[in-house]
Amino acid sequence: MPSSLASWQDRLEKHYSSLLEQRSKTLGEQPIFALEHGLTDEEISELSAQIRNHCTQTQPSDRHWLAWTVYATELGYHYAGDEYWQTFEEETPGWTEHGDRGWIRECFEKFCRTHHGAKPSGSWARHFSIICWPITHAILPEDLQRQLAEILYQIRYLFRKELFDSPELLGTEIAARSWTASRRFQKLAEEPLLLGQIAAALLVGDKDQARSLIIPETLLRIAKNLNRERRSREWLKDARAAARVTISGLSRPASVLTEKENATARQQLQTLGVEPDIYLQPKSASSWEVVLEIPDLAPLLPRFPSLQHALNSPCVVAGSSGRPLARGRLLHFGPQMVVLKRWPSSDELLLRFDQQPPELESLLTAECMLRPGPRWLFKISSNGIAREIRGQIIRPGGKYILLSEIPVDMRDAARPVVNCDGVYATYINVPSILSSEGLEYFTDIGLSLVKQVQVRPVGLPPVSWDGEGHAGWLSTDQPCICISSDHPLKAVILNLEGSVPSKLDMVPEEAGEPLIVELPELPPGGHILHVLVQSSGDEILIGHLELAVRSPRPWHTGLTEQNPLFVIADPPNPSFEQFWEGNVAIQVYGPPSRDVRW
Repeated sequence: MPSSLASWQDRLEKHYSSLLEQRSKTLGEQPIFALEHGLTDEEISELSAQIRNHCTQTQPSDRHWLAWTVYATELGYHYAGDEYWQTFEEETPGWTEHGDRGWIRECFEKFCRTHHGAKPSGSWARHFSIICWPITHAILPEDLQRQLAEILYQIRYLFRKELFDSPELLGTEIAARSWTASRRFQKLAEEPLLLGQIAAALLVGDKDQARSLIIPETLLRIAKNLNRERRSREWLKDARAAARVTISGLSRPASVLTEKENATARQQLQTLGVEPDIYLQPKSASSWEVVLEIPDLAPLLPRFPSLQHALNSPCVVAGSSGRPLARGRLLHFGPQMVVLKRWPSSDELLLRFDQQPPELESLLTAECMLRPGPRWLFKISSNGIAREIRGQIIRPGGKYILLSEIPVDMRDAARPVVNCDGVYATYINVPSILSSEGLEYFTDIGLSLVKQVQVRPVGLPPVSWDGEGHAGWLSTDQPCICISSDHPLKAVILNLEGSVPSKLDMVPEEAGEPLIVELPELPPGGHILHVLVQSSGDEILIGHLELAVRSPRPWHTGLTEQNPLFVIADPPNPSFEQFWEGNVAIQVYGPPSRDVRW
């Protein structure tokens, strides 16, 4: 452990020289950032203390120029767009008497020459010719971290496998949305590979450390810092949400993630957390109460064994009646349900143990707080319980309750009674079919919509239909399909491949209007019907329907493998929830003039 600035200088010289040699072999002429010093938090504090002590006695020395470079970079890392030099002087006693801003720039310029350090450029660097150096070498200061998290939240519906396989492609996608960010973030976005690697490390971790433009320790530090910032952490969580528009009845192109792949990706993105769930349960026909479901905290003990004594102590839940939970209640008895009488603020710690060490408080501050408002959306399920929809996404035909810090002005909406101070409640009944005005209305109040387009066979039933893009007909049949949606469509294009190619363009007249399309008589063999749908929000969905056509088999008297009845269920594999809510349709086809007992 270095004990003097000379020792720090020697250690940093060896570190950056080794890093330069390694990076030159793997990446060529890629620059090095001073933030890649590889020091722990404790070592950064020790180095900073020695810098400050030295500056109170005498002016900075060229012998310690690299230690000062790291010190200035650390102050740049915590830069929040305010006055850099004012903070520098407040954090560095004696700087006003002994320091020289121009000398700090010379340190960075020397770092650039000797260790191939990054060199700032552009109009921002020209106007701020000194502070541009520590800010650039901080890579992603805290104010830019928040902007990155917000952009990742905005583009979360564009996530696909290719983006995570290619950090440069992910960085390009982020750069395309950086026009709303600050000029400094836009400057960072001019390096899409660097930006993409930072974003990939935040979302799925660094897969190829040898090809990384930043050392893993620095990437991990940025990721941890973002997770400590409450709203940025929420943006990162919601960046894992699924697409807003779904299409059923068709096979997906290979470039689109399947639902199973999406679930796997979300599982990989999940971090250890103890965030409680919140739901509404009816207390009477016209009133509701807010229930906080606190998860079992026992899984924390293998990771944090020193917290066992604290987690065993009594615990008070913010917003409750004030009566503490009994000792060990959150460790040995599973999830606990607590009725809230008051809505906790977004910066209020939900759990307060009698014996709460700083490390437990830090963990609870990061993971055990309510999601920030000002609105919270709850969907009323078939069992009467209203569960929180964290992404604030609504579906046509759904029933919801919107809680808000201030009353929301909605068209003729009923207002239920919620027995919890600090929030207002509003019923939201979403129509099954949404017009353009309805889509705009819900968007204006901050709610996102999951819209669906459905493709299915109609008329004479197919020989087979799996509901996932594969249907079989006889060559003597006249296949028909129906295209329906719960929102307005701009255009529908059908392109039939095979021995009878054809193309059809359609424009639905109004939302919810089904489009019935009769296909030509198809000869035996395989055919593919490509379907392109353009939604009102300019989303473009592409899928295809595989048609297997075969010649009819002659009928033989007596028992055969052919069944007298043909049954079609819609959806083909319904869930219990769909069956319970009456959203399953069954069609039975058989010989005419025959009775069937149900």
